Amino acid sequence: MSFQDFLNQDRRHSILKILCRAPQAELNEAVMETALQSLGHKVAYECFLADLQFLQTNQLIELTMMDGLRILRITRRGKDAANNLSKIKGVHS
Repeated sequence: MSFQDFLNQDRRHSILKILCRAPQAELNEAVMETALQSLGHKVAYECFLADLQFLQTNQLIELTMMDGLRILRITRRGKDAANNLSKIKGVHS
């Protein structure tokens, strides 16, 4: 596994862990970006969107739009992945 692959997986796992701790298990994209940056994951917006798409495609999060912002909500499957109860390719190293 390349170092970039490791960073991608860690960033996606971090998104899930942050959502687990969020009120009602949801956050808007702006707050999530700030939380990721505080953990050292500062990436281009397009990369962030690709991570969200990956997580949604794998049924780990649900995305909705509200007032021009994406709202991220973790799914039960996402909670299991965040808590290392299930292994999802592309999320865990």
